[in-house]
Amino acid sequence: MHTSSKLIGGALWLLVAGLALGQNPLAKKSGHDSPFAGNFVGKDIRLELAAEATAGRYAGWLHFEANRYKAVATDRRGTLEGQFEVGTEKYDFSAKFDGKSLRLTSGGETYTLEKQGGGAAPPAGPLEGGGKKGKGSEFYGRFTDGTITLELAPNDQYPLWGSITFEGLASPCHAQEEKGVLKGSFLVGKENVAFEARMKRGKLVLKSAGETYELSRVAGESPIAPPPAVPTVPSSEVRGGVGLALLPNDQGELVVRQVHPNSPAGKSKVPVGAIVRAVDGRSVQGVAPEEVVGRIGGPIGSLVTVTVETEKEVLDFVLQRIDVSSLGRPAIPGGAAEERAPGPPPAAATTPLMPAGADHGFPEWVTPGTRITWYLGSSSSPSVNSSLKEDDQGNWYDPATGKRFSDVAQQGTASAGYLQLNVAGVSPEGMGVEVRNYVLADAQTGSTYIASIGSLIGNRETLGEYWIHPAKLATMQPGDQGGMTIIRGPYPMEGRVHDSVTMKVTTGYGTTRHTYDTKTGLCISYSSALTGAGVSTIDPNSGRVSGARGQTTIVVLRLLAFRELDLPWRRAPLPDWIQAGREFGFSGTYHNQIPGGIDMPPWRVDAGISVQNHQDGFATGKFQWRLSTGYSQPTTESSDLVIGPGLIGGIHCAPAALARIPAGRILDEDAITRVRTTLVGSDGKIATIREEGPLESLVYNYDLRSGKLVGSGKRLQQGVATITVQLAATQ
Repeated sequence: MHTSSKLIGGALWLLVAGLALGQNPLAKKSGHDSPFAGNFVGKDIRLELAAEATAGRYAGWLHFEANRYKAVATDRRGTLEGQFEVGTEKYDFSAKFDGKSLRLTSGGETYTLEKQGGGAAPPAGPLEGGGKKGKGSEFYGRFTDGTITLELAPNDQYPLWGSITFEGLASPCHAQEEKGVLKGSFLVGKENVAFEARMKRGKLVLKSAGETYELSRVAGESPIAPPPAVPTVPSSEVRGGVGLALLPNDQGELVVRQVHPNSPAGKSKVPVGAIVRAVDGRSVQGVAPEEVVGRIGGPIGSLVTVTVETEKEVLDFVLQRIDVSSLGRPAIPGGAAEERAPGPPPAAATTPLMPAGADHGFPEWVTPGTRITWYLGSSSSPSVNSSLKEDDQGNWYDPATGKRFSDVAQQGTASAGYLQLNVAGVSPEGMGVEVRNYVLADAQTGSTYIASIGSLIGNRETLGEYWIHPAKLATMQPGDQGGMTIIRGPYPMEGRVHDSVTMKVTTGYGTTRHTYDTKTGLCISYSSALTGAGVSTIDPNSGRVSGARGQTTIVVLRLLAFRELDLPWRRAPLPDWIQAGREFGFSGTYHNQIPGGIDMPPWRVDAGISVQNHQDGFATGKFQWRLSTGYSQPTTESSDLVIGPGLIGGIHCAPAALARIPAGRILDEDAITRVRTTLVGSDGKIATIREEGPLESLVYNYDLRSGKLVGSGKRLQQGVATITVQLAATQ
């Protein structure tokens, strides 16, 4: 359970789980044939194993995403059978090795891992206290004053790794030695606190947060505990960045607003104005901005691939994360340094796990066919009417720097619409959700159309920023929690009063505020007022280039509706033909017609759906779209999608349910988006469903034998233009 303990006069607070200290099995050596010893790496997963003294026994670590779990296993006639620990729980896994690839199975999922060169490189095992060992350090070992204990050993990632412990609670720490001075940091809540230490008269003198402690070395072995195995909590390692400042645009896409010139992003020339499309090959469409930033950040020294899109091309940048605090603040050309550190604020909805031992399933409302709708509005206003862009042909000349600039008008923007989440399917451990963004095209008539469709995957504790399990909300106490202010109390909205928990975060960028209903766990309100990266402009008094504040963006999210759709197929299981690795192709035409204009011939469209992961209740995959105009390079797009029985317009619809629905039956009417869903009818072979709104009509054709989507169409009225898309299955 997460607790807090005061460390001598309140100088330090440890908000971490306790660590069990014991013998590190990775330090043992073996001379036996050990085919499973080494590093095995796959997408988002890595298994490190070292052979023990007993033949066929292994121990090491299983890394998954940002977390690390202790693992033990036994070779049973060529099949590796083992367990890994997640907190107090243990989970089974098995694996087979063909000499190159390791196929690991756990929890019904199979992962393919490639063996890397060299042996396993787990953290070093127990060291004897006192003296140096090999290329050791006088700081290796265990030190204590009876109240505080510091333990350090070498590690494959940091020069020294270990823990600092007080009253049975341990915080992971890492450090390095610089000219006889130990410099490092350890985790305090969500922050890394720095410390320094040096040896004086046989004792370790440690300084941190204005306090000084004298620790004596403990003789004998000093085992070093691994970092806490707590899933979904950000890594306790010092996290680095790549030097990007990102801000969302009107469509919710993250745009590169500023690049620090001395950062990895600056040296790789990541273009300002590009839109972030993926991180490490995973699409970020529909992903909360704070989560995208979290994916880009990571352990210092590690690599991350950031995919961005410009007006001309899609580019991949492989960047090595660094300590961005060492970069300083990027300067505004010709003006003062920007006052705000690069990067958006932390997510207010990022919370620890539920209390230890808790086993809360999903609330009853988390079921296929549940629909949640929020109002979403945003606006931005510039601090100046125009800004400057460095341009050799520009009209403005700065005598102080000798550079020329062109003048760019700064305009405010505003948009409004609806964010809609549709629960596609639910498994014992997660839920797959379709995310639809609707644009409110005419506030007077309430006319809407779909701007984007994506997906979001949640677990039993959170669904992005939109839901937190009520059991977790119940543990949050009012007050300041490491930079986040927690407020509990009644919250009136839309004619009712909610019992609520509010999380407020204030940074140099501005303020964000999330409010959750304690009964359902849903986010009922979100607001933010954030100022972006600074700009250059002309000082009206001096006529010289000077710095100015960036645009201020205000975003408001408000819960409007929460209901279950009465879809006849929403509890049907997924068919066997929806499996990981399956691909489904479509082709057709895209036609843009303008009255009185030139009637251009239809363009060719090719689309595909690939299933990537199948769970008990839903599947995830990719949707790819390619538009060939005939006079330029084809336009391609890609987005994540979710497949499940709770959707309208999915790749599958239960044929038995379709066969029972009479032609013309209205399946749903959404009072907010004004979209009506109807079963148009069938010819005995194909059934047709239509979603129709004020500006847009979507049609889906399903095979009545298999329930497979065999065709779809779209008709959208945009101003005077009418866009028509027709697709038919190719396989």
